[in-house]
Amino acid sequence: MYHLSNKRLYSRDELIRKLSKSEKNYIAVYWSGVNPGDGCFTGGVNLVTHNPYYAGWAPSLEEDSEYITSAELELVKDVCDANPWGKPFGGKCLGGTEYRLKPELRAQQ
Repeated sequence: MYHLSNKRLYSRDELIRKLSKSEKNYIAVYWSGVNPGDGCFTGGVNLVTHNPYYAGWAPSLEEDSEYITSAELELVKDVCDANPWGKPFGGKCLGGTEYRLKPELRAQQ
């Protein structure tokens, strides 16, 4: 299975390995829009990884973000803790969920 960009999808093991490299690595699901009933929404799923090379001197470059599919997220949801964020405000909505590998799995890697 391939993305439109012809990038091969990550397997469950590959995603777990990437998430276990640092406690700062996570999968971010986000959305924003106006009036949920109108269908005016945008959103996505990103794999966010920490790049230690920039630590301490370029904080804005410490995170690398890569688009992944919802199907890839579903592969690892059961081994992650979900932390929702956001809320509706003034008829608009902004929010998402961060999925981080459970601590007991990180220790095993």
